[in-house]
Formats: sequence, structure tokens, C-alpha cells
Amino acid sequence: MKIHRPIYVAIENALARIFIENQHAEKIVDYYLKNEKKWGARDRRLFAEVVYDIVRYWRTYFAVLEFEFNSTPVDKAIIARVIESYLTWRERPGDFLKITSSLSRAERESVPDWLDEWGEEHYAEQWGTLLHALNKPARQYLRANELRCDIQSLQKKLAFEQIETEFVPNVPTALALKERKNVFKTEAYKSGFFEMQDGGSQLIAPFLKAEPGDRVIDACAGGGGKTLHLAAQMKNKGQIIALDVHEWKLNELKTRAKRAGVSIVETRVIESNKVIKRLSESADRVLLDVPCSGLGVLRRHPDTKWKLSLAEIKNLETLQQDILQRYSSMVKAGGTLVYATCSIAPSENEQQVQNFIARNEGRFQLEEELHIWPTQLDSDGFYAARIKKLTI
Repeated sequence: MKIHRPIYVAIENALARIFIENQHAEKIVDYYLKNEKKWGARDRRLFAEVVYDIVRYWRTYFAVLEFEFNSTPVDKAIIARVIESYLTWRERPGDFLKITSSLSRAERESVPDWLDEWGEEHYAEQWGTLLHALNKPARQYLRANELRCDIQSLQKKLAFEQIETEFVPNVPTALALKERKNVFKTEAYKSGFFEMQDGGSQLIAPFLKAEPGDRVIDACAGGGGKTLHLAAQMKNKGQIIALDVHEWKLNELKTRAKRAGVSIVETRVIESNKVIKRLSESADRVLLDVPCSGLGVLRRHPDTKWKLSLAEIKNLETLQQDILQRYSSMVKAGGTLVYATCSIAPSENEQQVQNFIARNEGRFQLEEELHIWPTQLDSDGFYAARIKKLTI
């Protein structure tokens, strides 16, 4: 496989920043794609593909090269060997499959031992299939902004701009790209006709069942993908208060909302618990898309498995319990709360909800749970629980 020298050097440097400097793969890839102005479409696509492939199967290449995974220090020489191995076996996938068939599952599917043992404990014989699905490269999904156009119109507009898409079964707002493209340069994007959003993620906002005229709080709004989806669900009528601890994310949401034609969103930075207390019992519906391990989105963020630990998951579970308990106070009596994660860990999902309802006995009732599995829908993995606040 022929890779021009500047691209090869960029791949090598990107991997060094990911594995030696411990930076996030997504940010590093985005940095190069934004700053290497001379790269053509093929170069950009190849760079991102190679970096993510190597990050995804980092341990597998260590095993093929007979490096001790947990004790071999990563340096530029190791990275170069891994790149050369990847390029060699990419040309001979059949031979590569023969070699990997003799490896352990943790080596073959490229995960730390602790994660493989965790999966075996929680999912038994289903773990191998689930893990394999989580290793598939992430597809590009778009969400039609129904304030601007319907999904059929969006597909036609994109086709006119040489972007081929297909409908996604059971996700009425989603289009999947047939091949990876930079969609952010299209007129359809600039006109606010769509947002980039995973297919599975597009099932979370509708699960809240927000209606036009509702007062809704998106309490962990981030950049606002689900906030904007909620606004479309509500036909841009009512009020959405978007909260987050990071002001820069809310500023990004404001920009996206303007492009999408959304006018019902108000942003507030969570600077202290006073922000939550002031909103006590004020919302018809609250969405809590809480910080989590990201074990459901390893397709999109494969370096997560090299940075995560059981101790960090435990810390996140404590944070999730705290957010669920404190932020649930914003729901009116008779109102609805949706707790959501992008994790497949039961301890972050159904167990958190069970503990919350038990802790608040007689005040909340579980209405419905939603599991989105990468093995069922060709997307990331998500969990959501819709909870009713009872009238006492």
C-alpha cells in the first residue's frame, strides 16, 4: 500500500501524541484534518482510516510483533514497527486472519485483559459477538433537521451535492452515508438541514416524549446534539434550558442552534448547585445524558479502551448517582425524567436506575428502558430509562 511520505510522517506523529503523550485520538485526527490544507480528499481519508485502524487494533499488532503488551515502552521505533506491520498485513488480510486466529480473544479483539474479563463476567457467551461489533469502524450518520426539511428532501439535496445516503430502519430521522465524506462543506449543512449524529443516539431525544409547549431541561447538554433534536421534536415551541459545566460547549450549541433555526433554547452554565436549586420542580421533562465510561462508543472512540480503568468506571458511577439524585429535583410532580448513557455497563445503566428508585421510594416510577446494542443496530451502544415523578 502506497502512502506518501508527508502522510506517513503525520500518521507516525499522530500515534505518538496518542500513545506517548496520552492525547485523545479524535482531537488529534481533527487537528491534522483542519490544519493540513494541502491534503486532498484521498489523503485525508487515508490518514484518518490508518490512525483509527491502528488505535483500534493496537494490542493485536503488539501480539503479531511479539511485543509484551503491558511492559513494552512505547516510543517512535515501536510505533514505526506497528505502522509497517499494519501496512504489510493490510495487503494480505487472509494471512493476517490466519495469524490472529491463534491469539487470545483479548489480543485478537484488541482490548486490555481487565476489559475482556469484565465483559465475560457481565455478558458470558454474548461478549465475543458484542466486542467484535464494538470494533467495527463507526459509520457516518446524519440527522435530518425537521425544522428545515424532511428526510426525503434531505436525501435529494445531498445527492445533488454528490453525497449518497441510505435510510436507516427504525430511525426515522437518520441517513447513513454510503461512503465517508466531508459533509460540513455542503450547502445542505450550511443551511442547517442536518446535524451529524449517530443513528442510535437519534433514538434518545424522542424517548423523552417532549411535546410542543413543554418546558424541558437538557441538564448535561454538551455541544447540544440532543438539545437540537428535542427542539425539532417540539416544533420549536415551548422552552428548552440547556445546562452544562463547560461554557465553551454551550457557546458551540448557540452557533449550531442559530444554523438549525432553533429559537427556544436558553443556555446556562452550571457554576454551582445553586443553578440546579433555582430550577427545582420547574420542568415538565428533564434529559440527563450523564458522563459515562463510553463503553458503548468504542467504534467512534477506540482509544477509550486504552485510557479507561475499573477504578475510573467506579468514580463515574459515583458521579452518575450524584447527578441523578440532585438533578431529578428539577422535574415537576407528574413530570418525566430520562436518564441516558453511551455505555453498555449494567452498573452505569439499569443498576443506577434501580438504586435511584429504591433510594427515593414512592417518589419515582420506571416507565420504560431502552437498550441500543451495536449488534442490533449498526451504530454505537446506548442506554436510556424513562422515569415518572409521582404526584404525592
